[in-house]
Amino acid sequence: MRGNYATWWSLIESVASASDFRKWRKTTGCNEKHVKVIGPKLEKQQGFRWKERFSAWVTPFMGADASVMKRTQLFLQDNPSYDKSLSAIQTAAYFQVETRKNVFLFSLFGAIFFILMKFAFGRKLLLDFPQFFTYGAFQKTPPKEEDLEHVVFQSTFIGKGYSDKSKVGGPENLEVLTLFSGPEPGYLATSRILIHSYRAVTTFNEAQQEEKDKKTGVLTPGIAVWGTDLLTRLRSSGFVIHVKKYTQI
Repeated sequence: MRGNYATWWSLIESVASASDFRKWRKTTGCNEKHVKVIGPKLEKQQGFRWKERFSAWVTPFMGADASVMKRTQLFLQDNPSYDKSLSAIQTAAYFQVETRKNVFLFSLFGAIFFILMKFAFGRKLLLDFPQFFTYGAFQKTPPKEEDLEHVVFQSTFIGKGYSDKSKVGGPENLEVLTLFSGPEPGYLATSRILIHSYRAVTTFNEAQQEEKDKKTGVLTPGIAVWGTDLLTRLRSSGFVIHVKKYTQI
C-alpha cells in the first residue's frame, strides 16, 4: 500500500505552517482551554513503545487528528445542552509499526523530513521526489485499481471510563473497544466517507440542523455529523464497525 500524493502534500504544508498555527492559538487563547478531566489524567506517550496488546510498535500520530478531536470535545464541554447524555473525554491518536526495521526507517526518514522542512528548497525536494524521501510510501503516480482491491485498513478505538456515575473518582472499571475497518484508505475509503458525510449532513433534520448552526460558524467533522445517520451509511458501503464492551477487573 502507498499513500495518496495529496496526503503527502497536505502533510508538508501543515508541518510548514505549524508555527503559524501555534501563534494563532496563542493570540486567540485557544491553548488556554482544556478538557475537564473525569477520572485519571490520560497519559500521552512520546516516541515508539512496544505494545504487547497489538504486537506492534506504537507512536503518536503526526496528523491533525488529536487536535481536531480536542476541539470537538471542547465544543461539547462549552455547549452542555448540545448533547446532555455525554461528557467531554480526553483523547490521543497513535499509529502502529510492525517491525524494528520499519521503526528504524520511520525514524530515519522522519529526521530527514523535519530537517528539510526548515527550508523552502527542502520542501520543494520533498514535493518533487516523494518516492525517494518516503522509501516508496508516497508516489506522484496513483496505484492501479487492481492493487487497491487487495488493501484494507483497520482503526482501533479504546475508551476507558466507568460503568456508572457512583464509581467516578476511583479506578476506571470499564473499557470499550471499537474496531473500524474498510477498503483501501487513501483512495477508496476517503472518497466514500466524504460522499456519505455530505449526504448525511445535507439530509439531516432541518430543525436539528438550525439548532446546530446557532452554536458556531465553523464545526469540526465530529460535530458536523453529530446525530446523523453517517454510521448506518458507512456500514451499507462496506465498512465494518464492531463494538465490544467488558468490565475490567
